[in-house]
Formats: sequence, C-alpha cells, structure tokens
Amino acid sequence: MSLGAGCTGDLTTFPAAVKIAIDPLLRVYQQLGMLVDDEAGSRTIYLPIRAEELPLLDESADLVVCRNALDHMPDPEVALDEIWRILKDDGALFVSVDVGGEPTPDEPTVFSVASLREAVRKRFDIAALDDHYPPHSRFRTCSVRLMARRRPRAGAPLDKEAILRAYEARMADAAKGA
Repeated sequence: MSLGAGCTGDLTTFPAAVKIAIDPLLRVYQQLGMLVDDEAGSRTIYLPIRAEELPLLDESADLVVCRNALDHMPDPEVALDEIWRILKDDGALFVSVDVGGEPTPDEPTVFSVASLREAVRKRFDIAALDDHYPPHSRFRTCSVRLMARRRPRAGAPLDKEAILRAYEARMADAAKGA
C-alpha cells in the first residue's frame, strides 16, 4: 500500500498481486489524466481517502510506503496507528518525510528527526534511519527516510478453532430451530 500515493506511479512497477494507493487527491489526479498506468499483469486499487480511517482489515498489508505524506497530515499519530493496525505482524513500513521549517497550510505538521523517531517508535521497531537527503519542499531542512517493522500485538492470539466450533454450533442450533 502506498499512503499519500500522489500521481507518480510509485506502485505501478511493484511486483505485487494487489496494490492499494491512498491519497485524498486521487480523483483530482484522475480528472487531470495524471495517474500512471499499471505495468502489464499488475493491479492498483485507488482509494481517494485520508489516512486517518483506512477501510482495510486488520493485519491485511505486508508493506506500507508513506512517501512525503506524514507532514501533510494534521494528525500523523492517527495515521501511524492506522498503518500499524493494517500491517501484518512483522510487516514493513517505509517513511520518507521532510523535517524542519515552519508549519504551512499544505504541511501542517513539522517533524524533527527526534520527533519522527519518537512517533514511529511507539508502534514500530526502526531498522534504519537516514537524514541526509534533500527535502521535497524548499522550506524544509532535509528529508528523512526510515524503514521499520510493525511490533506484534500484545495479548493472547485468537483461538480460531474455538471461534469456528462456536460458529458451527450456533449454525447447527439455528438449523434445528428452523
């Protein structure tokens, strides 16, 4: 999944059976004819929504790419919660975000390297972090790129067999009563 996918076609060449592009401006990009076509045999699902309420099941994604998007969100903590929720255990997160500068209407959240690290560490284990890239915006200091892994959920796993047995018993009882 690409969060803040834009129209650049980040996902078009990824070798995945199903790819999901999330960006609130996707309809605009579509109307302007700016969306890049998928490679042959590939499929991207485009969802013109915000990152704060992803309509995906828990633990349904292997990888989330969030390129130059977190600083465009008014509450990136909520988006990171959603990313954590939809990633599978040990799923990977790639983030690229500009740091430094002042808030703008288009980029309301300003990160430092330390504040970005802290926000991501609440839910993920950071595998790599580099802060020597040029910024996407001329008003920022630099761009940070990081790779992280989703930390597993705390608590006992679901007993899927017990749930299935309870469901089958309920269905058998309903059939008897019909």
